[in-house]
Amino acid sequence: MRSPAKLRRVGLPKCFNAILRPYQNTGYTWLNYMNKTGFGACLADDMGLGKTVQILAFLQRMYQDNREARALLIVPASLLGNWEKEIEKFAPKLPYFILHGGGREKGQALL
Repeated sequence: MRSPAKLRRVGLPKCFNAILRPYQNTGYTWLNYMNKTGFGACLADDMGLGKTVQILAFLQRMYQDNREARALLIVPASLLGNWEKEIEKFAPKLPYFILHGGGREKGQALL
């Protein structure tokens, strides 16, 4: 594996409403590299460093490059509202669906 700092930078998606800090850009570039090479990845930065915005940039890039691309995020129920707010703020053109609470059986068909 290459050092994340030595990877070729990947431009941010067109419909993404944020400017990443240098270390976030490194994480975003690394996520794209791992995806391109067929590996999974776990972005495990410390709390408060902007993992959500890095993931949203990556997901928006995936969707921009392939409208059929899909991803599944599993987050604590206490963070659902925050994720929804961040999606609307940073990646408003990114389609998403929240599967939570009662009636989940009906929503599974959408997955």
